[in-house]
Amino acid sequence: MNYDGGAYAIGMKTLEGGETVTYDLRKVRDEQIPDSHGRTIPLEVSSGQVHWSGNGNGMMIGRSEQTDFVAGMSSNYSCMNCCSDNPDENHQTVIPGSATYAVDQSFLFTAAEQFMDCYGHFSEFVFVTNARWSSSNENVATVEQINGNATGASPGTATITARWDDCVNYYNPIFGECRCHTNHYSKSASVTVTAGIDRIQYQSGSDFVDVEGTLYVLNGTTVTFKAIPKPENATFPSGKPVWSGTSGISGTGQTKSVTFNTTSTSSTDYKTVIATAGVSITVNVVVIELTGVLTPDDNFAGHSTTRFGIHEHLTLGFTVTPTGLTAEQIGGLQWQKTSGSGELANAPTNGTGSFNVADSPGSATLQLKLLQGPSKESGPVSNLTVVAPSDGYVLKQPLSGIRHFQNYWSCGFLGNVYVLPNDVSFYNLFFREDDVGATASGWLSFLNGQSHDPGSPQGILNGIGGGLVNGDDQVFSGKYSDSNHGPYATGQVAWAIPWTYSVDFITWHSIRVVDQIASSTSTGRCTISKTGSGSFSSELSDPDSEW
Repeated sequence: MNYDGGAYAIGMKTLEGGETVTYDLRKVRDEQIPDSHGRTIPLEVSSGQVHWSGNGNGMMIGRSEQTDFVAGMSSNYSCMNCCSDNPDENHQTVIPGSATYAVDQSFLFTAAEQFMDCYGHFSEFVFVTNARWSSSNENVATVEQINGNATGASPGTATITARWDDCVNYYNPIFGECRCHTNHYSKSASVTVTAGIDRIQYQSGSDFVDVEGTLYVLNGTTVTFKAIPKPENATFPSGKPVWSGTSGISGTGQTKSVTFNTTSTSSTDYKTVIATAGVSITVNVVVIELTGVLTPDDNFAGHSTTRFGIHEHLTLGFTVTPTGLTAEQIGGLQWQKTSGSGELANAPTNGTGSFNVADSPGSATLQLKLLQGPSKESGPVSNLTVVAPSDGYVLKQPLSGIRHFQNYWSCGFLGNVYVLPNDVSFYNLFFREDDVGATASGWLSFLNGQSHDPGSPQGILNGIGGGLVNGDDQVFSGKYSDSNHGPYATGQVAWAIPWTYSVDFITWHSIRVVDQIASSTSTGRCTISKTGSGSFSSELSDPDSEW
């Protein structure tokens, strides 16, 4: 149907003998039913010309029925026509006439022709549905024989040809009817095939590595990608490939770099990298954050995360964002000691391990490294400071009494020995007080050189910052009277006691020297203290008591 400003074509239809097909043009217009080209009749169109033509030896009657409801009039008629419209060989083509595509890219060719009626009027181009297709060089481009769908095979040029038969109608006066004879037609288009994309690689050191599956990249990593042409010995045309994707990569050329600085929210929140040269290849990237986790065996509340006591044992692990990813998924994780002392006792490729802190003060650096992918050899670094016992003090046990013998100069208490610093653990160490002779003066001069009876070495308990020595410290003055040493008077006895620690119970190292001091008065009063404890006293006449 031709109307002012356009046309509408239902396309080629096949009718059986005796079959009737009706087209309600008002309905076609009002319901905006598309034609064979996807066009619709504008709603404002109210008139036009209907034209039909048959193709074949049979006869077709086309009647037009029109009704004017306002005027109360109708018409029913058919116009006499000559034989059916015929194709015009000068109005045949292949669409597109020429094209450039890439290897592996598919593209559709269509044959089209115009028909001319016996009055010399041409129809619109009509798609040829019975064409058979071929390629002049299938090494360059192949084409499906029936539908004209071609695919680039390798760089070069080829000719795509459509061949079809049409019935050309003519009037036969002998038989007094229209007849047809078959004409053979062919039309061609040229195609240029350029390099396509075979795969994408990422740079790892001085090499490029094929991307296989999802890539896992540490936040902040800059990655250089490379598109490999297909075939590999081909060269991309200027401006190809084109890079795009949610990663923010953009531009053209065989290589392109992008920095991944947005952590993925889930294992499927991909930051994509897309290279397009005819066809597109997409790389899915998950951007991760890694945190190394160092857990000491004696993991008390307040334990430092960067300072550790000598000879501590640490369990190594990690956390990853987004959650749910395993070390294997992201390419393998391994703890490595990059500097300092201490022993990395166990370091598999699953991000776990164990570390024995050195037996002497110093430092160590551990790094959790990715084993594969663009962030290979990168990962979080943990700097450890290794500290030894360097101080300590004594506190009287809260439930301990004061030890005293009535009518004797005597006093003492049970103490707890604490080792410092208290933000690390010395659980694996041994503690010892070395024996030392006393320094005495005044009434207590007789104790000059006296041993303080240090007792046996002890271990250190866990769960307490620094360490609580496992055992009671019996802080005692001794038991003396005026009957043996003369009338009570002012005096003092002091022990400068070395505290030491050992890792192996063989070699001992100094912690500090603590002072244990006892004093006397003319009334026989005894007062005693040890570094940090405060002073505790007993009067001569106080009753016997134990700690």
